Amino acid sequence: QLPNQVETFDFVDLAQDVCAGPADTAEAKGLAFRVEFPPSPVTVSADPTRIAQVLRNLVENAVRYTSAGQVLVRVDPFASQGSDATPASRALPMPDLPPVATPDSLSTLGDVRFVALDTGPG
Repeated sequence: QLPNQVETFDFVDLAQDVCAGPADTAEAKGLAFRVEFPPSPVTVSADPTRIAQVLRNLVENAVRYTSAGQVLVRVDPFASQGSDATPASRALPMPDLPPVATPDSLSTLGDVRFVALDTGPG
């Protein structure tokens, strides 16, 4: 197991670097590929190598398993609501999805979203 190397870095820069390779792959498959991010830096404290590995895996899988349309990677920062906040207590815009994703409903979803929440210390 590798030790964590926590650093403070701009997540937007990391996301742009990670998305460069999958963007080329998406284009070769005929997919639209977009990365959206805020105009100001999104500063985080984490292990950038591990975060890049996770993000790269998610984005590469999105490109790999999308047969038509687009892949959108969006960085949406949000303010912490304090150390007692739980993911369930945070208001995040989510798409209207069927209550249970079945094989029949998966073809009609048309949009897959990965959401990562920082729940703070602990």
